[in-house]
Order: sequence, then structure tokens, then C-alpha cells
Amino acid sequence: MKHFYIRKAAILAVRTVGLGMLVPALLMLGGIIEGPVDLWWRYALACLGFVCASCLLIGLGEALDSKLDADLKDWQQVPVRKIDRSRRYSA
Repeated sequence: MKHFYIRKAAILAVRTVGLGMLVPALLMLGGIIEGPVDLWWRYALACLGFVCASCLLIGLGEALDSKLDADLKDWQQVPVRKIDRSRRYSA
């Protein structure tokens, strides 16, 4: 069960990085307004790159989360053999 928590933490980290990639995109949009007029397309291209990377990371987080849910359901359906009471208490 412990490895499911580790995988969930990794998924949360991927989603956080994906959302964090939007911050440079917003800063790039501000650079288009304040930057030189002849280089606006470089700012726009960098902004688009950050947004695309963010979308890919968020989508990866969603895919990993659905795979984790499926693995957790499979793990819960594994039959566990019950220990006979007479064997458990006899030492």
C-alpha cells in the first residue's frame, strides 16, 4: 500500500509542475507588451511552448491518476487467505 502513496505524491508533483509552467507563460505575455516590437513573435512562440508543455504535463498527471486508480482497484480485489483461528492462537 505504501507504494501507492509514493505514486500519488509523484502524480501530485507532475500536476504541480504542469500548473507551474503556466507562470512563465503569463510572464512571457507581459514581455510581449513591454518588449521590443520586432521580437514579439519570439515571446509568443515561447509562451505557446510553455502552454503546450503545461497541457502535456497536466494530461500526463490525469493519465497516471487513472492508471493508479485501476491498479488500486486490482490490488483490492486480490483474495487474501484467512488464517485459521486454531492455528493463530496455538503457539
